[in-house]
Amino acid sequence: MPQAQSGVCAEANLHGVHLFLNVLDGQELSLSKKLASIIDMQERFDHEFSEALVSCVVAIGSQFWPHIYPSKMPKTLAGFPQFEHIEHATPSRPIDLMIQIRADRLDVVHLFVMEVIELLSGDIELIDQVKCFHYLDGRDLNGFIYGVANPHGRKKQLVALVGDEDVAFSAGSYIHVQRYRYDLKAWQEISKAEQEIVMGRMANSNQAVSCAPENSHSARTELYDDHGNALFLNQGMPFADINQQGFLFISCANNGYAFQTLLKHRLGYIDDNGPDMWLEFAKSDFGAAFFAPSVNMLRELAS
Repeated sequence: MPQAQSGVCAEANLHGVHLFLNVLDGQELSLSKKLASIIDMQERFDHEFSEALVSCVVAIGSQFWPHIYPSKMPKTLAGFPQFEHIEHATPSRPIDLMIQIRADRLDVVHLFVMEVIELLSGDIELIDQVKCFHYLDGRDLNGFIYGVANPHGRKKQLVALVGDEDVAFSAGSYIHVQRYRYDLKAWQEISKAEQEIVMGRMANSNQAVSCAPENSHSARTELYDDHGNALFLNQGMPFADINQQGFLFISCANNGYAFQTLLKHRLGYIDDNGPDMWLEFAKSDFGAAFFAPSVNMLRELAS
């Protein structure tokens, strides 16, 4: 039975580094032989630092997939959804590879990242890296708990991992990433009551606001299918330094359409009530689509 990568359904960690990489021309074969070694690294680090709960995800960009595995294609893998919106842009970037490394120890994350970069040296160029962290009791930088609709337990696998509907890619996951930069100064200038209306939830108790509008953040992002299951697993984390603050949103789903549905809701394309109110304070500066194959498929690529 195929084994999913450790980081797809992992519990939240305290620290995370997300590497966004492009593959140099002519290095596709060399790279494909090395990706499984990252899984071996993760298992070694997890054994050596078991208390750190190390996990990782190796995800291949939608436009790069045919270059590395032309004979097989996940059924619903496509480029990042493109929507034109006057107020809220959703820019995308062609990124070949995303590597997510997370643990409860920052030093372990650093060691893992440095080994990965050394392994892939000569095959890749680093486009960007985003260093994330667990904030307070699982809150976003705006003070509200994120991932409210996230599935738990075995439902994580049901929502995030491909099943029998695409047997060749079973235990893989469709990954969509968006980086949002926040205007926290503007956010802090409105009252807590106004913030709760925007988010659709109470800041302290996380209870739903009874009078929240149809385009509150919770109404636009807490989405479920006909069986009552969440559309996606949110594995995003906040990031911040002195100059910028925001959130790296990471959607893991068993199909390539879930994120497109989410984006339509957030931009207000499904009704006349307007886009997600939180987008007045959160602007996306890039997005990308990936597929994270099973451990078995990564080992197959290596051979």
